[in-house]
Amino acid sequence: MKQLKYVFSDFVRNKRVNLFFLIQMIVVFLLVGLSANSIISTMKGYRAVAAIRNAQAYILSDSTSDDRFHEIFEASDENEPKLRELLSFIKERNIEKTYSQYSYPVDQFNGMPVFQYTANRSFFEVFGLTCNQGSDFTENDYVLGTDGTIPIIVGYGLRTTYSLGETYPIRDAGTGMDLHCKVIGILPRGASFYDIHNLSNEINLDHSYIKPMQDGNIESMSFSDVDMAISSTVFFTNNVDEVRSVQQKSKELGLFDYKVSTPQERIQWFVEHMKERNLFLLSIATIIVIFAAIGMSANLSMIISKNMREYSIHILCGGRYIDIYKRLFMQMLILMLIALVPTAISIGLSTSLFVTAIFAVMISVAIMTTPIIKLYAMPINRLLKEGI
Repeated sequence: MKQLKYVFSDFVRNKRVNLFFLIQMIVVFLLVGLSANSIISTMKGYRAVAAIRNAQAYILSDSTSDDRFHEIFEASDENEPKLRELLSFIKERNIEKTYSQYSYPVDQFNGMPVFQYTANRSFFEVFGLTCNQGSDFTENDYVLGTDGTIPIIVGYGLRTTYSLGETYPIRDAGTGMDLHCKVIGILPRGASFYDIHNLSNEINLDHSYIKPMQDGNIESMSFSDVDMAISSTVFFTNNVDEVRSVQQKSKELGLFDYKVSTPQERIQWFVEHMKERNLFLLSIATIIVIFAAIGMSANLSMIISKNMREYSIHILCGGRYIDIYKRLFMQMLILMLIALVPTAISIGLSTSLFVTAIFAVMISVAIMTTPIIKLYAMPINRLLKEGI
């Protein structure tokens, strides 16, 4: 308690220095936290996409001419049953795994577009998406139910709009049908994935909600639903002929001209791009750490210099250097905890915040070492001179 009294006394006497120190720590921790968040998010996407590169994966590239595409679209009423037949054909193939997802912009939330996603079970598995509140989709959720309630998982940014466990009326963006959707899970902040057909952008799910692509629901899907479900499909199989049979079936039905290809080249580009990005972020983080250590150490030395007279009296009266160290450490700890609050608000309770907190402790201990060693090594006569 006595140490706390001295600490708060130091805050009162050196308000300007401590305020500057606090602002410096807030800026540094924010930069470190955001950098850590970006690196962790990038690494997660890198691992997911790299896993696809290492697997036997195939995609259908649409090579349909513009004129032919317009013909198919103009006759959508006639071609819609054919598209459904093609999607059913895909589901019946002897293929180890496929993942599909498609989305529609449906609303605005605080100036951000809200997207309605529909995804199959493998989509969550491939990108390691899992809820941090509530539960993930189960096998039963991918089967069309009889009670008419559809489970949904919402992004972190919509957690207050769509409360966990509540049921909401939601219009299906593809069919225009009114749905009754129950929120069963909430994704962590920053949950994202990469579209294998376009790896240039990371797709953030904070302002999205996802409903399962249910078996037995093909007949109620719209033309655009089925088209996007097919074109977004990634096939995982050792038998490329199964994928080519889908290409051939589309020709037989008079639909789109697909080419079977592998995403390996674009994934290789993505992997190299992610390596360069992470190296850049690590370089920035290193520069931040160096300048933070120099600046914060200088501020701490200033605080020690301002309190040198008091420290001198403390030592001459039989006090211990460890008491001074404890006093400074408590002062740093209080400032550090306050400085971490804006970072916690910014990136949420996450692995990135944990990394930032560890960094905060390490940098605080490190910058305290030099001034304390200097103080400890100072002869008594010089200590008295400095304190006068």
